[in-house]
Amino acid sequence: MMQHTKALGTIDQVWRYPFKSMIGERIERCLVTPRGILGDRGWALRDAQTGKLGSGKRMPTLLMCQARYLEEPTTETLTHAEIIFPDGSTTQTDHGEAARLLSAFVGREVTIESSAGEHFDDLTLSMQTSASIETLREMMPNSEIEHRRFRHNFAIQTPEGIQGFAEMGWISKGIRVGEVPMDVVKPIPRCPMVSSPQPGLESDQAILKTILAEVDRCVGVYATTDASGAVSVGDRVELI
Repeated sequence: MMQHTKALGTIDQVWRYPFKSMIGERIERCLVTPRGILGDRGWALRDAQTGKLGSGKRMPTLLMCQARYLEEPTTETLTHAEIIFPDGSTTQTDHGEAARLLSAFVGREVTIESSAGEHFDDLTLSMQTSASIETLREMMPNSEIEHRRFRHNFAIQTPEGIQGFAEMGWISKGIRVGEVPMDVVKPIPRCPMVSSPQPGLESDQAILKTILAEVDRCVGVYATTDASGAVSVGDRVELI
């Protein structure tokens, strides 16, 4: 029996974040697994005193650093990542001085650890539509509203004429992203990181204030999958 699908859009951007709370890398293709995009939030800092994971809320300067994998991670191996500080200097997760340099940068003693899937704030896959971004731009014409403020995995280009927070209508429904079936589970509540400065974007407290006041704190959606498969820029997103 033929399965009917409805086109929701196409993948415009794919983002992977090798290091929790640092700027990620925009890639053309990724492997999605039940644990999320392979390598996503693979590395993190841990506060040596409190034992808590380093995050943009606890260590806001992390958002001024960028991380990228030196080699592609595999299902068997989490490869090491390069960390680029705001002044252009670098270190790597396997360098002996990396923890000391990062401790000095964030202003507290930290250790570096790899992940077995526990570095996520909530669910492992996230997405947002171009319609949502355009709606936020209309609401905040004096703010710089860019996909990278929201740190999702997939930026989805919606068809012409689609307006508003389109992805909210997908909640509790099944979609296919590239070759991967996913369940859209719930909206993403936003934290101060959406207003925080990062390379190329200034601090803008109006963004979080507007989201809290006008859209009940939530922008974008979380999804899960039990499958594995590739997702590439240009792939279709369909309701199934």
